[in-house]
Amino acid sequence: MPYPGVSRTPGLRPAVGDLYSGDPVFAGDGKAGTALKPLWELLGGRRGRIEAEAIDMSPAFMKPVRGNLPDAAVTLDHFHVVRLMSTSSGSWTAAMAG
Repeated sequence: MPYPGVSRTPGLRPAVGDLYSGDPVFAGDGKAGTALKPLWELLGGRRGRIEAEAIDMSPAFMKPVRGNLPDAAVTLDHFHVVRLMSTSSGSWTAAMAG
């Protein structure tokens, strides 16, 4: 089964894509916890075949994804990691110059 990636941009619906092909797999409505519920129902017993996931850093995504894919390895999506490092490095640089 393809590895899903879960992302959410403000104003857009939570989306799941195949990390191998980039093809969209699912788009939910609402907030992460409830928006992904139809995905879990769609996957049914195939959830255990998912080995890895790349997700948004938000607990609103982490909790339902980890609860429904407990054995899958978790990777945080690169956009949010880079953004966190960019905003954190400015305060770190200022503290070091200090």
